[in-house]
Amino acid sequence: FYAILLSRMPALKSQVGADEAEVGLIILSMGLCGFAALLGSARALRCFGSGRLCRWSAALMVVSLLVAMFAVNVWQLAIGVGIFGFFMGMLDACVNTQGLLIEKHFSRPSMSFLHAFYGFGIFLGSASGSVFSSLSLSPLPNVAFFAALFFLLFLMFPLYQKTVAFPSKTANLPDLESAENTAKNKSFMCIFFTLP
Repeated sequence: FYAILLSRMPALKSQVGADEAEVGLIILSMGLCGFAALLGSARALRCFGSGRLCRWSAALMVVSLLVAMFAVNVWQLAIGVGIFGFFMGMLDACVNTQGLLIEKHFSRPSMSFLHAFYGFGIFLGSASGSVFSSLSLSPLPNVAFFAALFFLLFLMFPLYQKTVAFPSKTANLPDLESAENTAKNKSFMCIFFTLP
């Protein structure tokens, strides 16, 4: 979603009538809010657990970007993108915590594999931005398309969760009954790594 936002920034700039300095402030709001989320993420992870926080941060990140696409002035876009940045920062902390739990269970490095999906998400987001832009579509359909895909996965998650243990606490790794369940968990985490 970050790549979609940046690839569609020229269209958003026109939509809200921003100049270059204001675009810089919009992006700065995302960075500052993301930094604030990272500062508070340790406490949030202890309170809610990384599994639950991962799911809700992802959902709120997607919703906030979708709402930001309706902005008609610079301040609305800056606030929407700032909220998006906050939840993106929180999600970043959560997926890395989940990745560490999976790595701990496998007793071998898995983070590079999971972060490869982060790169894939950046590629997918920027490529979709290019395609939607070449079709002369506004940023809203671009974000809405991927938001619909995300929420389809989000609604399917409870069904998926019944078949596999999903790490939900940062303090200890829950008992995962089999290597097959752990592999399924790892495959689902790959989806979360593509989101930011």
